[in-house]
Amino acid sequence: MAIILRPLPYAHPERVVELADSSPQGTEELTVTYPEFQFSHERNSVFESLAVFTPVGFNLSTGREAERVNGLHVSSSVVSNK
Repeated sequence: MAIILRPLPYAHPERVVELADSSPQGTEELTVTYPEFQFSHERNSVFESLAVFTPVGFNLSTGREAERVNGLHVSSSVVSNK
């Protein structure tokens, strides 16, 4: 489940796509390292912009109790309208 607190800052959100790499058997999604992302970003001539994200777990604490929540580490271009 995901919650978006405000609209994404894109002029044409219908043009946003997600690319993923998978194993040759197609059984698992492979992660892209940040150096691989940088390499692709620097040589991109097809897309208007590139961004990267990876799932990560966080501990959310009120001071008395803690709960494990799912989140994302994202590159700045995910939330930038440039």
